[in-house]
Amino acid sequence: MYGKRLVCINDADDYRGNIEILKNITGGDEINIEHKYEMPFTATYTGMLMITANHLVFNASDSGLDRRMIIFKFNRLVPKVDPDFSASLSAQISGFTNYLLSIPEEEIIQTLIDKVDESGMIAENELEFLLQTNSVADWLNNNYVYDRNNQIPIGSNKDEINQLFGDYCSYCYKTLSKMRTNKEFSPEIIRLGRGKLEKVKTSGGFVIRGLKRDDSGGVVEAIIRESYSK
Repeated sequence: MYGKRLVCINDADDYRGNIEILKNITGGDEINIEHKYEMPFTATYTGMLMITANHLVFNASDSGLDRRMIIFKFNRLVPKVDPDFSASLSAQISGFTNYLLSIPEEEIIQTLIDKVDESGMIAENELEFLLQTNSVADWLNNNYVYDRNNQIPIGSNKDEINQLFGDYCSYCYKTLSKMRTNKEFSPEIIRLGRGKLEKVKTSGGFVIRGLKRDDSGGVVEAIIRESYSK
């Protein structure tokens, strides 16, 4: 990978192993480079990483990945108007590749990021990723709305459904969702809140300020859409 501009991982399967190196690569951190019979050294990977798959590869509990990913859904089929399309494309692939490489970087960024951002697709895809893979996000979005003046006790008893942690545990039990630990719970709420939600210590214990129980839900969706509209 060292010195390359793009790394492709194609047809990826589910992965639940350690992703620290992946985080280092995508986060601009130094990674160890080793060559046989040469002195190892450290360097920063400055290219991009592209992963293609037929489904979501990572779990949102892999904290930090969702902030680094730009998710594109390819759900439009090529019309079968030309049965020889694949063969025709293969015969011209070198010229097509050279054409793509000739496109100015500014135009690529404007097309893949800015235009998609304006259309709302990035927010839609991120929201779908979170709700499918993150039980805290799914629970919040189904049961809470944003109310900056309201606060709810966090709690630590899974049977106390009038507190956030108990309500969350009850939801996970009903939906057969993978549950976060009590230690992970409140930091994940704050992370999902993106500055809109606050953990506050009161005389009765810790509360989350900014949430209100409401079956109309939508708090995560609203926060994500607002973050992309700025």
